[in-house]
Order: sequence, then C-alpha cells, then structure tokens
Amino acid sequence: MSEVRVGDKVACVGSNNKVEYSEVYLIAHVDKDKQAEFLKVDYTKPDGTTGCLNLTSEHHLFVNGSFDYAHNIRPNDSQIQILYKDELIPVRVTNVSKEIRKGYIGIFTRTGTIIADDVFCSCYSSCPPYQNIIHYIMAPIRFTTLFHKSNYCDSEIHPYLKFLYNNYKSITGAF
Repeated sequence: MSEVRVGDKVACVGSNNKVEYSEVYLIAHVDKDKQAEFLKVDYTKPDGTTGCLNLTSEHHLFVNGSFDYAHNIRPNDSQIQILYKDELIPVRVTNVSKEIRKGYIGIFTRTGTIIADDVFCSCYSSCPPYQNIIHYIMAPIRFTTLFHKSNYCDSEIHPYLKFLYNNYKSITGAF
C-alpha cells in the first residue's frame, strides 16, 4: 500500500459487486514512520492457505454482508469477502489480534472501495460505516480531483476530511 500513488488504478469492488480497477484520487494521510495499533485479521482460503489483513480498528470492511468497523469482527462468527481466483467469496475469520505496526496510509478510490491484501474493504474509517452516505459526502472532492490532481501528502488528515470529522464530532457530541 505504501507504494500506491494518486493516479494509480487499484483493485476494488464496483457498483455491480464485481472486481474492477478504480483510480486513486486522494491520499488522505500518510506517515511511514509513526507507530500505530492495528488489528491483524486472519482467515483461511478455500484451498487451505491462510491470509491476513492489517488495518486500524476504526476502518470499515465488508463483514457479514455489509460494511462494519474492523473492531466488530469476531473470530469464527464473522465472514469477510476475499478475492479468490478472480471472484469475491465469503470466508470465515479465524483470528483477530492487535499489533503495533510502523506506518499508515489512507487511500481513497473513485469507487470508495479497495481490495487490500485480497480483502474487500472500504476506503473510509472513523465515522459510522454507512458506505453510500459517506461516498456521497465525498463527491465534492472526487469531482474537484477530476480537474485538479491532488498532491496532498501529509501525516495530518486532509483538510476536507478534517472539516467533515470535526463537524461530525460536534453534531454527535450535542446529543
């Protein structure tokens, strides 16, 4: 993931639930040296080999038929979607553990999804996992980056996302 750049096309899941390639239009934040807590999600493929995905606990991924926070994944109870032999298939999560890892990156694609380490994930995190609503809210920045390629590359979250998050916090804190 650390080698992905704005303008690259990466595997994702399109509106027809088929694997396709989508342009990376924004790197929301990146820091190759900062240590952070990640969840390591282990699963077993149909051929018996294992796979794993490392992501933050607030990140969204496709779990049990809808998007949810990674921290809600339960071994043996949760199913995730993986790319296996060019198809998305459900597999059961076998283990979830915490790890301190060095570096992070927030990649945003035009579809709002990404296949990370063969797992169907959302590009979004740190807010309720309402994929379609969040994707709609991101429309202004997706639109502007059609005409002006983003060159944002900072450890601080992108200003538009920071604005959205701060407003979300102020609204939800008021109730």
